[in-house]
Amino acid sequence: MVLNGEDENAQLLGSSSEEEIFDMATDSTSLELRTYPSKKETAEKQKQKKSGDQGGLSSLGCLMHILKGNIGTGLLALPLATKHAGIVCGPLLLVFVALLAVHSMHLLSQNSELLARQNTTGPLDYAGVVEYAVRFGAVRWLQKFHKPFRHAVNIFIFITQLGFCCVYFVFMAENLVQILEFYEFAHIPSVRIMTIILFVPVVSLCMIDNLRSLAPLSILANFAMVFAVIIIYYFCIVYSVNSSDVTPPSNLPKFASLAEFPTAFGSAVFSYEGIAVVLPLQNSMKSIKAFKSALNTGMLIVTIMYLSMAILGYLAFGDTICGSITLNLPEESLYVFVKLIYSFAIFITYALQFYVPMSILYPRAKEGTTSLVRKKLTQISLVALTCALAIGVPDLGDFIALIGASASSMLALVFPALVDSLVVRKASLIRLFKNIMIIMMGIVGGIVGTFISVESIVHVLSSSESGDDCKPATMDWLGVSVNASIPTSSYN
Repeated sequence: MVLNGEDENAQLLGSSSEEEIFDMATDSTSLELRTYPSKKETAEKQKQKKSGDQGGLSSLGCLMHILKGNIGTGLLALPLATKHAGIVCGPLLLVFVALLAVHSMHLLSQNSELLARQNTTGPLDYAGVVEYAVRFGAVRWLQKFHKPFRHAVNIFIFITQLGFCCVYFVFMAENLVQILEFYEFAHIPSVRIMTIILFVPVVSLCMIDNLRSLAPLSILANFAMVFAVIIIYYFCIVYSVNSSDVTPPSNLPKFASLAEFPTAFGSAVFSYEGIAVVLPLQNSMKSIKAFKSALNTGMLIVTIMYLSMAILGYLAFGDTICGSITLNLPEESLYVFVKLIYSFAIFITYALQFYVPMSILYPRAKEGTTSLVRKKLTQISLVALTCALAIGVPDLGDFIALIGASASSMLALVFPALVDSLVVRKASLIRLFKNIMIIMMGIVGGIVGTFISVESIVHVLSSSESGDDCKPATMDWLGVSVNASIPTSSYN
């Protein structure tokens, strides 16, 4: 990916080349139909990349993409995840999941390079890496299933991305209802009705097929998100110090019940779901060594942010923490503005995330044979599906845990460890045992987490009572008490 002057500035903000990044992540054309370079050509390209002679994404641009790919609504849900795990167990769980996630990213990166060299292919996407690993892997009886494995990866990516979109609908609806209640509108819709209202602007945004058209709005959304996160950190600290409503840390549960732990696991894995951009970014870099350094730096920053938000948010709001910490912000103009701009950022991000499942269904290689009307109807139908699911499950915390457990755990943990076990034929028993343990944790954690999340969703939907004790704070940015006008039940 060669960047010129203006494109490079936009790239450093993580928004100018979304289309290329997503295309490389979701290329679903058949491997057999591609034309691959010779071994000599591949070696030359690898040599150019290592020497930095070939144009490509800079280390700073890569770092911005890594941060953007991991920081979203998952960050705001981590205080609730800490509640489900405990003030001691929660941060430990986050660190553990972070180590697993980063390790899995490196496994995917290393084996992608190895498979490309061994089979003289061009850069591989996630599904391509899994297909080649199975097709030429150490387990012979598994080799004939290489195509189903490829399809499985794309299906999990599809489910995960649509899950993100469902979460975005719930997030926007809940925050916009609070905003309308702050301004005391005469007719304030419920969260479900607000979700329906959002359908029209969201589907209109998704009709834009060229993501470059969204670049200016995406840059603005990035700045909005940074501003909002800084204000949220500030309030958590001020509220913890000045409010008499804060539960002392010693009174918070250090370890939550075992039944709640899978929910915390699902939320943590959901937050670290940035593995889909690893290979596209690596393939775009000037230097592969620089990519690994940028990956480590980016994920370290992400983990520090996650830990601080999880701890500060739970310490500030305790058992009243909401599915998104923005819902705990007080009814005061500055924080209402924070909710508004973060909702705007998520609105723009919806279109970026929605591009991925559409790229799987309609890859560019087949775009010329696709009816425009059929494609537009598919776009409308998928947006309607995410809207309907958001209406059916309007509990943000449970939705995030469900997506993290059911799909994200497979992409972030299971497939990278499986690829490493198949590709590295002469791996030590320790390495093989480690990979098997990661695979088992991903599968068992995913199954149990999915079951617990579904059970919790059913309980909330069938109960006439509020699903949690979520409520906004009663103190403004100067530490002055304000009256909270929104009842707890309005979130559900």
